[in-house]
Amino acid sequence: STYKFYEAWSPNKRSDRAILVLWLHGADMGDIPSSDLLSMQGLLKRHTYFLVPLNPKEAENGLRFSWGVSFTKAQNKHDLGFIYGEVHEPYLEDLCMLVKTCAAEVSASHICAIGYSMGGFGVYQLASHEPKLFDVAVPIAGYVLGTLEAENSAYQPPQPLATEVMTKFLSDRAKRLSLVHNLLVVHSAIDNVSSFKDASRIVEEIHRFRGDVRLLVVPDEMANSDRKGRGSRRKKMGHSYFNFALLDEASQDFLYTPLRECLDNIPPRPITRKRASPISPLASFAEEQATVLLAGEAEKPSCRLQFPQPLPRVRAFRDPASRSRSRGRTRDRQSDEQ
Repeated sequence: STYKFYEAWSPNKRSDRAILVLWLHGADMGDIPSSDLLSMQGLLKRHTYFLVPLNPKEAENGLRFSWGVSFTKAQNKHDLGFIYGEVHEPYLEDLCMLVKTCAAEVSASHICAIGYSMGGFGVYQLASHEPKLFDVAVPIAGYVLGTLEAENSAYQPPQPLATEVMTKFLSDRAKRLSLVHNLLVVHSAIDNVSSFKDASRIVEEIHRFRGDVRLLVVPDEMANSDRKGRGSRRKKMGHSYFNFALLDEASQDFLYTPLRECLDNIPPRPITRKRASPISPLASFAEEQATVLLAGEAEKPSCRLQFPQPLPRVRAFRDPASRSRSRGRTRDRQSDEQ
């Protein structure tokens, strides 16, 4: 698994202390365009470093991953890995360590985790693994292990197993999620790929532990609003609101204003260094090239790319405990994701 590290800033704002945003992509998305990160930074109105890892590839022993949840090919039959899989703690530990290292390198004032669809799945995993690491967690169209949806729903999940899996996940991790300073859960009520019923239950369980969590409901008319190229293969699944939530002007009031309010109310982290040196030996070259490319565009946000780096090798792969297999079919969850 590799990652990229970007810096984005608005004119005359680069001297401000930066925040670090961990971005987790969805199943069909992969590497996010730097133009999208610039749009996010412009709407966020903060000097921002973006840490952008890629979901782990299949391991030598055959394990597959949705961020920190691992499963075998058989367990992911009909895309049911989110039911039969298990949390893979070594990967989550490695990724959290990378976040800490990058945050210390740039002396980040705050750390946020944001992800869409499968990326939202990853945000729940990381935030529950090390809640004190993140100031704000933003799972968009996300989900957790298991589901409350009935067997005759779009997923056609095996019940009661799927409910038991979700109940156990929340029993183990809802209290940890409540320890994150703020959670902004973004979801559409008509999402037929990631369950709104599940998102509501997650919020309820975090509230039970007095966690600071808000459910931001996407208007129905915007749930299928992504332009061609994002989620266009499946029509009207209620799961195509990436642009509305993150990139369009409407996201300013919908997401970024609440996000800024959260950041403003959280004390900044201690300064770890006055000026960060480049993480990559090629970073200075990248900055020079960015300066050339952006010449004559001083009024636009700037972006510097630090070159791809490998994540630490995931340690101690362990096959998840075998569980009974389901013969029921489900809608292709990953093909619908961003």
